[in-house]
Amino acid sequence: MIDKAREWMNNNSPVVTVAAVVLLIGALAFLVMRNRPAGGGSPGQAWYYDTVTQDYFIDKTTRIAPFKRENGNEAVRAHFFTCGECTEKTKAEGGERFIGYYEKYTDDVKSKLEQAGESFAMYEMTFQGRLYSKDGKTWHSAEQPAGNAITADLQQNCPPKKLRYCPPE
Repeated sequence: MIDKAREWMNNNSPVVTVAAVVLLIGALAFLVMRNRPAGGGSPGQAWYYDTVTQDYFIDKTTRIAPFKRENGNEAVRAHFFTCGECTEKTKAEGGERFIGYYEKYTDDVKSKLEQAGESFAMYEMTFQGRLYSKDGKTWHSAEQPAGNAITADLQQNCPPKKLRYCPPE
């Protein structure tokens, strides 16, 4: 009986391979889902930039920039990158982390995102009305050539395939 099973597997190796991969993926999905916290977990953290004090700070990823901080200043999202290890210090402080760009939404899209709450429509809208800046002062539409250039130029900071996004830990 074992010989017949072995012969069948040898004659149908593509089917056996696909079945093994499907079983492996299913097992991995089960393990991941089993260890996931109920309720989807808490929101992650992101870097933000106070446009008045020029300080960086950490807050929930669910904040829609620009927003007013407790001190009354406007804050925008800050995207940090590295060519090596994500460290607490920026390049200016002797570390490897550097600011890639700043991000915020147009007033119109920000208002729609706040009204949408956690609906599926919010996900679709997050790709609209984004503005990017290299300096936190001059803003460009993410969909326009100047906005695309901001993110495309990040590759020039690092050797090929070494650019890495650095969220807060």
